[in-house]
Amino acid sequence: MAGGKGELIFYYAGHGLPEESTNIPYIVPVDGSNGNLSKTGINLYDMYKSFNNLKSDPWKQYECNNYK
Repeated sequence: MAGGKGELIFYYAGHGLPEESTNIPYIVPVDGSNGNLSKTGINLYDMYKSFNNLKSDPWKQYECNNYK
């Protein structure tokens, strides 16, 4: 995103699950394991932090889950 200009579009069509002991939400890829989300899933909180650190216009979040 050269010069702070650019647009990120992240589209995920799939499922997510909260990690049972921490309730941290993960998106789960097709080869992910529900029993090992911290190693095979993508932590939504970490992903949102990464998006917020981008040097670009604020990003818009459209989702259909209960984790914010």
